[in-house]
Amino acid sequence: MAIKPTDIEYGDLAYNPITGCQRGCPYCFARTIATRFGGHDGEQEPERPVIRLTEPLKLTRKGRIIQAPYPYGFRPTFYEYRLNDPADLKKARTVLVCFSGDMFGPWIPDSWIESVFLSLESRPGRFLFLTKYPQRYTDLARAGKLPEEDSFWYGTTVTGPGDAFFQAESVHTWLSVEPVLEPLGPSFPDGDRSVDWAVFGAETGRRMLKVYPADSWIRPAVERLQGAGVPVYMKKSLDGVWDGPLVRELPWTTQTLNV
Repeated sequence: MAIKPTDIEYGDLAYNPITGCQRGCPYCFARTIATRFGGHDGEQEPERPVIRLTEPLKLTRKGRIIQAPYPYGFRPTFYEYRLNDPADLKKARTVLVCFSGDMFGPWIPDSWIESVFLSLESRPGRFLFLTKYPQRYTDLARAGKLPEEDSFWYGTTVTGPGDAFFQAESVHTWLSVEPVLEPLGPSFPDGDRSVDWAVFGAETGRRMLKVYPADSWIRPAVERLQGAGVPVYMKKSLDGVWDGPLVRELPWTTQTLNV
């Protein structure tokens, strides 16, 4: 089943009908997990840039046969059979959609993205999307393929002040500023319109070249956002970095949640 609890602090559930990414970020936690739990019983798929599965594959692990969670590791994979899973949502939750990859990468066909959107429309919940390719949101919107559901939140991952992000008046937008890899400065985020929410976090894990941010890297950006009335949420990874109690604001209202 694709819908399951998540360890990400601001979410309740994870929904992963598409996993994998071709970007190759050195700090990517999703790649580490997919590599660790990758593989399946049977012959390997011929080398292709993306994979589409219409039924689950099996994996024998420690003598048990289970559904393979990442049958091809971190190669972009569309689990088409998982599109029925949202029907099992019984009450409204915050659902993180395809955080185990990037469903808006240029290697993903529009039709796959549209199928994921369709699986969630009118379902109870609040659905958070996230990408490092914000131009894809713009392209989909121009093509009339980006839903304007109140329950859909379109996020961009940024790691420094020069990264582009998605802004739009007609939909909810947010920033995942994680990991913070350099000082953000007092003009971050720079744009004609701000976003509806911003999440900040430091790099975790044991990477040799891990970056350790400082309070001064994020404080001007946090103050700018709060001054504009934008809620800010700091992940626990900033405990010991931020000088003071972590700010843990959520923007949710009943108007942004399907019930």
